[in-house]
Amino acid sequence: MGTPGVKGVPAERGILGVSPGIPHASRTDRRSFLGWLAAATAAVRRSLKDSLPVAGGRAIAAPPVTIEATPTPLYQQPDGRRNLVRISVTGLDAPAARARVTDRRGALVGTAGLLPAGGSPETGFAGEVWVPLSEQSDFQIELEVAKQRVARRKVRLVPPRRWTLYWLATNHTDVGYTDLQERCLEVHRKNLDAALARLAAHPDFRWSAECADDWRVPPPDHITTRYEEKRLGDCAPVFLDFVRSSPSA
Repeated sequence: MGTPGVKGVPAERGILGVSPGIPHASRTDRRSFLGWLAAATAAVRRSLKDSLPVAGGRAIAAPPVTIEATPTPLYQQPDGRRNLVRISVTGLDAPAARARVTDRRGALVGTAGLLPAGGSPETGFAGEVWVPLSEQSDFQIELEVAKQRVARRKVRLVPPRRWTLYWLATNHTDVGYTDLQERCLEVHRKNLDAALARLAAHPDFRWSAECADDWRVPPPDHITTRYEEKRLGDCAPVFLDFVRSSPSA
């Protein structure tokens, strides 16, 4: 008995020799499904290899698989010893893959699932993995598709510069939308008080004011906002200029 609508194709194998289905139990997790999908895709491509374009009587070779690893500015807290490394792959003939990262001793430090970066395999694949990177270190990246290694590369990663970000949530809030107006106003005042107290107590910063005009007159690089132009505030703007006195800040 053949596949419905297709003559001469055995039902147990399906079109192009690819099994039309897999047991339900093996589809219960994402990794098993992606492994089956990668194997099925590879089988279909092997069945269609005779239809590839040819040049000079020979089939055009597929592009080589390239692997790139790029450290990001993100470090894992609380100790900050691990860096989030982005792995990019091109030339891969599969719907998805997995990258295994090992150190110079061969110990596994992490794995990253790789999915199409732009929604299509033709645009390449990308994934992230936390890697111990407190100093310049060598790693090996192995690329797997359906539990089969298809490529590998040794890389030397250098930890990027560490940045400290200070967030102050006082730029804009839809008053009355996130909470009652009086509560929003109180939150904003507390944020400003906390920021000023932190700067005043910080050993690396110094308030440069010497007279009243230093906080009443805007600095040369100040950009006037529409809120200032409307003059809807309950007081005139106050300009506080702190000077960093230590390069460690």
